[in-house]
Amino acid sequence: MVRRITFEKGGVAYRICNKCNKTIPLSFFHKDKSRKPLGYSYRCKKCDAIYLLQKVNRHREHWRSLNRKYYRTDKGRANYGRKRAKRLQNGKKSINASEIAQVWAKTKNECWYCGVKLTTEKDKDNSRHRDHYKALDVGGADTAENCVPACRTCNLEKSTTPGQFYLADRMAAGKPVVNRDRQ
Repeated sequence: MVRRITFEKGGVAYRICNKCNKTIPLSFFHKDKSRKPLGYSYRCKKCDAIYLLQKVNRHREHWRSLNRKYYRTDKGRANYGRKRAKRLQNGKKSINASEIAQVWAKTKNECWYCGVKLTTEKDKDNSRHRDHYKALDVGGADTAENCVPACRTCNLEKSTTPGQFYLADRMAAGKPVVNRDRQ
């Protein structure tokens, strides 16, 4: 199909949209360097928006499943955690991988709250989680000083409760607690 261009008053270029067949000024088309010789899309911006919306609706479930798979991987969880921490910290410096390793080494790879030995296996009760002693949601920082290793159970139970209150709640409930200094 030949894309027709007409020039009218004042040297303004027009193009016929291949989707709606209307003659529209070139400023209503997206620039597209791959389209030769003019470098403009063959659909107007309005038709292009409708096309993209239909495409998104057709493939929504497929993209959601890909996102779910990605965010279940270590890389996806780490990326999500960094983005979330950055959003909550307003650009302050975040903890890096070597600092996380130092935090785990300092506690001999044990849960900060209950003392259970941590494993790298996913979805186990003693799987290794990085917990923020003071939760990000309540103003805690994503730094080595605020991060402690926790088992899955303790991390999910603690939620956004500050660490010292969670330890007090565990002691009141008669659950095992490890006495550690926060320094």
